[in-house]
Formats: sequence, C-alpha cells, structure tokens
Amino acid sequence: IEMAARGFLHTSIGWVFEVNLLVAIWLYFIGIYQVYFRRGDISVDVIMRRASMKTQRMIAIVVDVVIVATLLMISWYAVQLMLVQWPFKTPGLRLPNPMFTAPVLIGGVLMALTMLDRLLQRLSSPDHLPSGISGMEV
Repeated sequence: IEMAARGFLHTSIGWVFEVNLLVAIWLYFIGIYQVYFRRGDISVDVIMRRASMKTQRMIAIVVDVVIVATLLMISWYAVQLMLVQWPFKTPGLRLPNPMFTAPVLIGGVLMALTMLDRLLQRLSSPDHLPSGISGMEV
C-alpha cells in the first residue's frame, strides 16, 4: 500500500510504517523465543570440542547464567521503558507506545524462563552437556 501511494499518489500513508514496525517487532521477539525453546540457537563449539567434559559443563553453566541474567535485565529495562512510554501514542494510529516494547518484555521473560529451565536441568545432572555438543568426548 505504502509503495503504491508513494509511487502513484506522491504521498505517504503514515500508519503503514507503524503497522509494519509493530508486526515485525512482535514476530521477531516471539520468533526468537521459539528458537530458544526448540534449542535451535547456533553456537560455535570449536573450543568446547577440545575441552574435557567437566570443563564443557562448567562453561555451559557460566554461559547459561550470563544469558539468564542478561535476559532478565533486558526485561526489567523493558518494563521501565513501558512506564515512561505509557502516556504517549503513535502519531498515525494513536497506538499506545508500550505496544512496541511489550514484545521485548514478553520475549525476554519467555527466553529467560527457557534458559533457566536448561540451567536447572544442567545443574541437576552432572552428565548434562550443552545441546550441541553432547557426545563430543575428548
């Protein structure tokens, strides 16, 4: 719609950008949660392959803790941003601005819970290795 309006009518439809941005943000953050949930995240494991099983496990635990902490911090800041954004609306459709930050909060919390579950599984079992390197004994 926006391309046709710009090409033929030499004008812009302001709300199209808002809708595109909103849909893209929601798809990205809910989609990236699905990647984490399905263990589809990519990792470079060159160093991990050369480490002992004990070292692999320790590195995986540290990485999981850092990921959970980072995601919780991002989620906390998303809440703070939503509180600041609350009185403001978008210029085109007059949507509440927190609608653009909500997927960051929701995706961050869902990913943090997923990674926390992995961390707890790893801590409960001494044989639990990172998903991509199971069976890569030295």
